[in-house]
Amino acid sequence: TTQPTTQPTTQPFAAPSSIPTSVPTLDCIAGVYQLTSPDGTLQKPQPCPLGTASSLPCAPDIVYCEPCAPGLFSGAQLGATNCTLCPAGTFSSRMGAILPSSCNLCPPGSYSLAGSTVCIPCDEGTYTDENGSSVCKRCAFGHFSVKGSSSCYPCPPGTFSSGTQGMCEPCAPGSYAPDEAMSRCLPCDDGQVTPIFGATNCSA
Repeated sequence: TTQPTTQPTTQPFAAPSSIPTSVPTLDCIAGVYQLTSPDGTLQKPQPCPLGTASSLPCAPDIVYCEPCAPGLFSGAQLGATNCTLCPAGTFSSRMGAILPSSCNLCPPGSYSLAGSTVCIPCDEGTYTDENGSSVCKRCAFGHFSVKGSSSCYPCPPGTFSSGTQGMCEPCAPGSYAPDEAMSRCLPCDDGQVTPIFGATNCSA
């Protein structure tokens, strides 16, 4: 008698409970964003545009690529992870700057620290006569300057400047300053007096 043949039973394929929609991308790092398609698949990572930066690894949206604030720039490379400060002696008021050339030199009479958006005028008694200064210089004894000066001027006769305040002060009674650019007042000789402030000479 012929034995009935037994057909092997095939089991339906059991799919894993969770299938990843994509394999992690190795180049999805800081400075890069990766959008998600409507079907849930991850798109190709894209670098942050010029003038922006992101320190978040594999940012989920381009909005995480934030424009460089005034006083900073991104550099000419796509995918910046941070913005760079404009160097001391320069300033930039531009949002989203790309190149270092966007950092402008401070004019004479002013200075700036790194990352500045404006230049700071030199204080009274100080000056700078150069473009791109990061610090102002103190006036020499016997000289003065006003705020934002690019040079110092000699104190007129009857006044002096010791360099501590940067301004000219009148000589007190009993002393005088016969010349300009005096760093101190001279006392009157014996037998001579001057009862006024700011004297240029003494009298008997």
